[in-house]
Amino acid sequence: MFKEVDFHLGCRVVSSDGCDIGTLESVLVDDEGFDLRHLVVKESPMASGHHWYRGANMLIRNVVIPGDGVGTVTHDEVALTITLAAVRKLPPFISYNYVGATRAQLAVAVLGGRPVWTVEQTIHKPSARELNIEKDERVMLGRTGKVLGHVHDVVYDDGGEIAGIVVRPSGFLTRDVLLQIRFIDRADDLCLFTHVTAEDLDHLAPFQPPG
Repeated sequence: MFKEVDFHLGCRVVSSDGCDIGTLESVLVDDEGFDLRHLVVKESPMASGHHWYRGANMLIRNVVIPGDGVGTVTHDEVALTITLAAVRKLPPFISYNYVGATRAQLAVAVLGGRPVWTVEQTIHKPSARELNIEKDERVMLGRTGKVLGHVHDVVYDDGGEIAGIVVRPSGFLTRDVLLQIRFIDRADDLCLFTHVTAEDLDHLAPFQPPG
C-alpha cells in the first residue's frame, strides 16, 4: 500500500497506455493519515479534450484516481494501471463541495459521495462509443428537466476516442462549454443527461493553453 510520503505534488501522471494524464494536485489518505485512498490529478489538455477544442470553457479540471489504480511511483512520475479511456470515466474532484475539510475527511467524503470509484467498477461503465452521441442533441442539466444547450461538436482524441462534447448554450450558459465524457449519461434517444448542477456552472474555468 502506498503512503502519502511516496508522492510528490506536481509530478507527472501517466496512464498504462503511456498517455499524459496531468499533474498530481493532492493526495487523499485514510483516517489515520497514512494510507492512500485517492489521488487528485489536474488533467492535461490532451486528457481532458481541451487540446482539440480551445474555444470553450471547461467545467472541472481535476479528476479523482482511486488508490488501486496506482502502479508505480517515482519522484517525477506516477504510473497508473489504467488506460486513458478508463481515466475519462472516473468522477471529477469538485473541491468547492469540501471547503474546510481535512484531507482524511475528504477521503471519506469522496468515497461515499459517488457510486463508481474502484478500477473494477469503472471498467464496466458504458464506454464513450456506447453512448452514441450525435450533434444537435439536447443536453440536459442533470435530471432537472432544464436544457443546458445542444451538442455542437463531439471532441475526439488522436486515437479516435471521444474525449467530450462541446455544448452550445441556450439558457444557463453564455458560451460554448466542453463537458468531459465523465459528465455525460445517456438516458434516452432524445437527449443527453449530465452529472452537472447549477452550482457547477458557477465554477466554470476558461481554457488556458499550456506554457
